[in-house]
Amino acid sequence: MKNKTKKEPKPGFIRTFRDNLRVLGIIRKEFPGFLGISALRSLWECAIPYVLAYFSAQIVNELAGAQDPDRLKWLVLLALTVTAACGFLQALSGAIISWKYESVAWNLYSYIPYRKFLTLDYADVDNNEVRDLAERIYGNLNWNGWGIGMTFGRFIDLIRHLFRIAGALLLSVTFFTLRVPEGSRLAWLNNPWILSGLLLLMCAVTFLSPVFHNIADGYWARQAAASRKGNNSFGYFFFTLLQKVYAADFRIYRLDRMAAANYKPEDPQSAFGYRGSIARLARGPMGIFHGVGALFAVIFTGLAYALVCLKAWAGAYPVGSIAQYVAAITGLSQGINGLVSAYGLLRTNATFLTPLFELLDREETMYKGSLTTEKRADRDFELEFRDVSSTYPSSDTYALRPVSPNFKSGARLALDDTN
Repeated sequence: MKNKTKKEPKPGFIRTFRDNLRVLGIIRKEFPGFLGISALRSLWECAIPYVLAYFSAQIVNELAGAQDPDRLKWLVLLALTVTAACGFLQALSGAIISWKYESVAWNLYSYIPYRKFLTLDYADVDNNEVRDLAERIYGNLNWNGWGIGMTFGRFIDLIRHLFRIAGALLLSVTFFTLRVPEGSRLAWLNNPWILSGLLLLMCAVTFLSPVFHNIADGYWARQAAASRKGNNSFGYFFFTLLQKVYAADFRIYRLDRMAAANYKPEDPQSAFGYRGSIARLARGPMGIFHGVGALFAVIFTGLAYALVCLKAWAGAYPVGSIAQYVAAITGLSQGINGLVSAYGLLRTNATFLTPLFELLDREETMYKGSLTTEKRADRDFELEFRDVSSTYPSSDTYALRPVSPNFKSGARLALDDTN
């Protein structure tokens, strides 16, 4: 029988941004400045290819035109200077991240949930519900990085793609303003309706590519439950096998057979086998949708080259500008594509943030006050508890009835009773 994963409705626009923005707020509070410096690094990273494309176009146009040595010299020096400056700022931002936020990448995944555990009472930490939340949080992380890490990664992607779109628009302004000579056979490219129609077609192709990729990623995300089970088995059996102290137990109880049974690649019930659910999806709808998305990306690239080269052939601009406009239009496409893809992943990720928020929103019952004590130089204190009772989680039976012990500091007291 095939395992069927229940399909949950995807979060809407408001919930997608609300939940992911909440995670970004937590990151900003715990690691001040980290998001800002990461965004600046993305800015310089996106600027470098556009700078190179612009100055390359200017140099080629000069070589194909007036061939002025002085202008060529200044263009080359300016290109090297601006590129080096952007590269230096990018490296500096990366160095600051490595120096000041060296452990943030790990802390993003572990620090925030662990810190919440420190505010919970011992009984709450030992609660099966809390343990299940922790298992789901780290299980989702091990499965394609869903959760906190996905929010941060896609936030950086959003910033990077916004910068990419801004740079592309800046470089492509003259592409739309420069006109084909009226006597040319391609003068119809000056018609605003035809040009707008071509641009709308290119935008539609650009938009469809990430849409199909997001549909495919939805199949991938819905396998999270099966992947958590597989990762748990792997973590238990194979990491335990590396510890010599358990070698005798494995031989006596033949746990090696149980471990091998969980990793039969031909088993259809195995999440990671070549007959498993993920492999079947990869050979079926998930692979098809990824293929269609890649097809639309290739179609857009062809349309971009065709349109840019046609205007250059008609004499709208020098041949060197082809590199500039192709870089700008493909950069614009990549930016739009990336925005749609990042939103799709953030939308899927909002579902995986649910266990994290359930953990963070749990009531903190641990006492946070201060105990007033008499200040004595000899530290000879006497401690007294009055009417102390205790029950195990999810139980109404008292494990400890009201007791009122007292003892001096430094002494040890044990409560012994029938288990």
